[in-house]
Amino acid sequence: MKSPRVLVSGPLEHLDEWCAAARSASWEPIAWPLIVVEERTPDEALARAIAAAPPEHLCVTSAHAVHFLEALSARAPVLHARTCSIVGERSVGRLRALGFSGAIDWHTSAEDLHEELCTRSPRPARIFWPRGDSSDELARKLRAAGFVVDDPIAYAYRPRSSGERPPECELVFFAGPIGVRAWTELGAGHPAQRALSLGPTTLQALLAEKSLPFFDIISLPEPTSSAFAAALQHIDLSTTP
Repeated sequence: MKSPRVLVSGPLEHLDEWCAAARSASWEPIAWPLIVVEERTPDEALARAIAAAPPEHLCVTSAHAVHFLEALSARAPVLHARTCSIVGERSVGRLRALGFSGAIDWHTSAEDLHEELCTRSPRPARIFWPRGDSSDELARKLRAAGFVVDDPIAYAYRPRSSGERPPECELVFFAGPIGVRAWTELGAGHPAQRALSLGPTTLQALLAEKSLPFFDIISLPEPTSSAFAAALQHIDLSTTP
């Protein structure tokens, strides 16, 4: 019997891991990112400002911000000793390899990171969060909680070329709201009827997009590849609308 196919659109930095999880659940993964990432380099003005008045604490919520921090710390080495909160365990090793020696706490989501910082004692007075261009939500929430936050754009998301049609599959896996937006254009007329989201934010984006034809939309209980494999094992493809 032919394995069902799942289009794995992300997470971009861990596509191989998530495709392997799909295979372990007897699905055929199709690695097909809906977006591309443009990593940026900090300008001289920012480097001078950080070197003159370094933040107390760093936040990293995407591996795509590591390149930005690497380039910035080369001109402001004081950052290497700063404490850091990270989403995703793998970024810990990458920062350590780049010489970041301060205490590092890693979290499974930006929500967990925010909650931990709010309960920390003493609180860091100033936080540096190099972020993507699609959302400043974490910065807004931290500022509302009384933190001073610097959040330069370290990377930008761009939709995949509109001339490319997504391959045939039975299920589409979305790793972020920007991918949902890209699918509304790229996936027009696609026969897939089921969607799976990485987490609640992506789920809300799917539910809010009324033009999408999915009749079955579910979310992972936690944003891990093991939860992805478990969810695939329980999807019933025999039901149709």
